[in-house]
Formats: sequence, C-alpha cells, structure tokens
Amino acid sequence: MSFFQRVRLPSLGFLVLVASHVSLVAFLSWGYAQPPLDRVWEIMQRMHRRDFTGLWPDEVATIQKQLERHPGLTSEFVGRSGADPVEPTRGGWLSLKQFHLLVVPQASRTVRVRAESRALARAYPIRVHLQGPGVDEQLVLKRDGRQELTLPAEPPSPALIRVTVEPSGPPQPGVRQYELRLEADVPTSVDDTEEEEDTEDAE
Repeated sequence: MSFFQRVRLPSLGFLVLVASHVSLVAFLSWGYAQPPLDRVWEIMQRMHRRDFTGLWPDEVATIQKQLERHPGLTSEFVGRSGADPVEPTRGGWLSLKQFHLLVVPQASRTVRVRAESRALARAYPIRVHLQGPGVDEQLVLKRDGRQELTLPAEPPSPALIRVTVEPSGPPQPGVRQYELRLEADVPTSVDDTEEEEDTEDAE
C-alpha cells in the first residue's frame, strides 16, 4: 500500500468550507475595525468624564498620528490658538500629573510658554518638565505666580508636547496640591518676537 493510499487527503469540499470561514473572519475583522477618527472622537469624550485622570500612551499615539494625517483636526483641540493643552481645563487650570500641550506650526521659529501656578506651600518647588519633538525643557516654580519659557523651535507638524508636573512633598488623599495654568503663543514671525521683547523691556 502506497503512502497516498494510507493518507487520505482533504476533499475539495472541505477545503472550500475552510476557505469560506477564513474569508468570513477576515471580512468581519475588517468591518468591525474602528476607524481612526472615530477613535479620536471616543478619546475626546472620555476626557470630559469626571473620572478622567489623564491620557493613556496608546491614546496619545492615536491623536498624534491623526493630527499628522489631518492637520485640520487641531481646531477640535485648541481652536485657533497656536498652542494649548489638549486635556480639558477648569477655567484654564489643570491639576493632572501629566498632560499634553498641542503646538500648531505657524510662520515662526519659537514658542513662548507661560506657566502660572497656585499651590499649597509644601508643594513648592514644583518642577514642570516639557518633552516633545526637539523639546526637552524644565521650569522650576518656587511660589505662586507666573514664569515664562521659550521653546527652542516649533515642530514641523502638529505635535503633542508631554508636560509632567512634579510637586514637592507627599500627596494627601482628597487634597489638591497644585493647579497649573499653561498658556503658549506662537509669534507670527521672528520680528514680532523681537518687538514683544522690546515692548516688555520698555515697560
């Protein structure tokens, strides 16, 4: 008895049935895959929930990727501003340990960031670390008030700059240690930046 006589090969009907099932699974997987922009909308809805404590790494990656593909999407996060926090604020104030500043490319080379804090005395000094494309800067806030930082250059495309806040002293349950307001503007040109600096010096 030959090998082919001992081993019975699958019938053509069985192979067709298997192929049909594989095709069905592939079709359903494609059909139920969530469109990227729908995922961004879902993330935006989650950010407005009361239990929101910050974006997850995969959510940040999704937003960043879609901002690069669809530059017009920036208006959904920051309106017409050149730079603003992505996460929702309370009257402009944030108390998250980590949030993201969305910087929109314009006709300029620098981005000026103004950080304003109000916090418990034991929370100072507060370190604010900004990291993103071409950006690795740190602010040290020692008291309530404002402090400015000029980022070296704006990104070539809409970019999320991660902002990490590190207050001093151990946190206490139910006690808000600090609130931070982070604003940024992107001058329309280098000349505008120089004019603003001259005006401040004159004052």
